[in-house]
Amino acid sequence: MKVIGIIAEYNPFHNGHAYLIRKARELSGADAVVAVMSGDFVQRGVPAIYDKYVRTRMALAGGCALVLELPLAAATGSAQRFAEGACAVLDGIGVIDELWFGSEAGSMDLFHVLAGVLSEEPPAYQTFLKKRLAEGCSFPRAREDALVFYISQTGKWVLPTDESNVEFVNHSEKEETDGISNRIRTFLKSPNNILGLEYCIALRKRKSSIVPHTIPRAGAGYHDCSIDMAGGFNSAASIRHYIFDGGDPGRLESSVPEGVFKVLQEAGASSVPLCENDFSDMLRYQLMCEEGRLADYLDISEDLAARISKRLDKYRTFSQFAQLLEAKNYTRTHINRALLHILLRIRMEDLQRAVCPGYVRLLGFNSRGREVLEEIRNSAAARIRTTAKISALPEEITRTDVFASNLYEAVRSQKNGQDFVHEFSRPVILVP
Repeated sequence: MKVIGIIAEYNPFHNGHAYLIRKARELSGADAVVAVMSGDFVQRGVPAIYDKYVRTRMALAGGCALVLELPLAAATGSAQRFAEGACAVLDGIGVIDELWFGSEAGSMDLFHVLAGVLSEEPPAYQTFLKKRLAEGCSFPRAREDALVFYISQTGKWVLPTDESNVEFVNHSEKEETDGISNRIRTFLKSPNNILGLEYCIALRKRKSSIVPHTIPRAGAGYHDCSIDMAGGFNSAASIRHYIFDGGDPGRLESSVPEGVFKVLQEAGASSVPLCENDFSDMLRYQLMCEEGRLADYLDISEDLAARISKRLDKYRTFSQFAQLLEAKNYTRTHINRALLHILLRIRMEDLQRAVCPGYVRLLGFNSRGREVLEEIRNSAAARIRTTAKISALPEEITRTDVFASNLYEAVRSQKNGQDFVHEFSRPVILVP
């Protein structure tokens, strides 16, 4: 059986996701698709619009055979940490042949080029990166500048001759330095390119046998919040904004696959979507309780901790405070993630477990997914445990993830006037 992997949030699932799954299966000849999906909180540092069980049902209705949960600290981490955790899961279950992802680039050449530099981090690159960081640049901008500097100064450009073979040639024979710089900067401005690049780096560092492939991203841009009710490829952001603005999910039929639309309708009828401001009071309480210990949490430097404490009296809501904390060297997503890590009590040890997991949570599967599970159980290459019963695992390695899921459920159930359901009581989603 050929099994391929996809890394996703499905926040929510839409036609673009279905297109990626369909094309990846077509081009790879795969028998099944395994998705590693974020849980109740996502990489932008905010809660998912619907819980992970609703989104698992969407994924299974949209073409996935098996859905595994990305550990919390990786799911809410930087692009690098997100990729490391997800690739660790795919590599660790021992049955994935290829990783497929959508990108603005649409071809693998620059992914191979830049992943080669970033996985090795040669001294000249490191020196320039540290210089730009010391000058107050954000990490993404500093890394972009260091890549451009390194490739320009070394006078070498990596050109892939095929998927597994690259050769070094003098870039002056192929492209002018300015052209190379522009290509790199344009490439790194696109969020799906950045994530795809991190996947490639993570697989290289793990010396994984999983081969990465990309498909051109179709339809609306990642950050495009406008919605076309005629359907096509609306972005997840545009669908979220439409729902948060009170739009009728029943009008989204042309924006999502038929099976997913049924799940979306049911979710819209039974549950109000969540956003970061639903957690505002809890975040403020946590900030006040931990004011002297903020730097203990993931992504909180001493400087950011001082910045938070200095402005705490001006706190109003999660989103308002995140905007207040923005600075030249702190992007909005970095701030969101940092505040979320304080709220959810995520520390460095949680991240270390997330990027080197000993287990992975099974969220749902169908009949083909059952076959994949059997392959995983029989695989000599499998190095991590796949489990449906998180309650059976040691509390010290599950405490943070369980707390986050229960906090999300507490807010969701209260907002919707429904009974609270503990994480340990949640069954795996099974579909025919």
